[in-house]
Amino acid sequence: QSNCSQGLKKRAQLWIDKLQQLADLLTIWMDCQAKWIYISSVYVEFAVLGTHPGEVEIFKQLNASYQSLINTLFENKKMLHLIGVRVETNLQLLDETNYLTGRLLTHQKELTEMMKPLEGMAEEARRIFPRAFFLSQEQVLYLYIHTGNPRALLSQLRLCFPGVHNVNWDTENPADKLSTLGDLKRLGFRIKHVKDMEGDNLELINP
Repeated sequence: QSNCSQGLKKRAQLWIDKLQQLADLLTIWMDCQAKWIYISSVYVEFAVLGTHPGEVEIFKQLNASYQSLINTLFENKKMLHLIGVRVETNLQLLDETNYLTGRLLTHQKELTEMMKPLEGMAEEARRIFPRAFFLSQEQVLYLYIHTGNPRALLSQLRLCFPGVHNVNWDTENPADKLSTLGDLKRLGFRIKHVKDMEGDNLELINP
């Protein structure tokens, strides 16, 4: 080793440690963000439909706390401040790494817990409708959420039954938004014809 490197070793090791802290922090943050994006669309839809009020209320509280943390992070765009590195523009040591990591880890755990009911809903949907095993978790949840929306279900129907391109309902104006599958049946919206890509039309005996 060069004698000239001795004076730089401590400074280099400091940067190595801090950059590793930053990498760990960003890894946790990215996982939190992915989970938040995944569950937020589902619980927002539940709130619109007025279903699962208990889970929706828990999500609202978690969402408010998580958004507050993200807003705090955006207030200071100098990433070096997050990992406690002295910079020329600010001589004060801002060592918030442990605090931020702790909060993100807490949110990561809470977001994971919020995903468990959704996983249960997806498994229940697959038990009732085995064709759902061909769908991803996100697609099954989409199917679960939009059970009462005939038009929205068509995209998932094509995935479950590859030969189906389009369907005809036994009414000219199927509802845009029904709250439950029970409403769909009660109001008499049933598939009357199934069409393939070539336009062949198959009439169902029992719609």
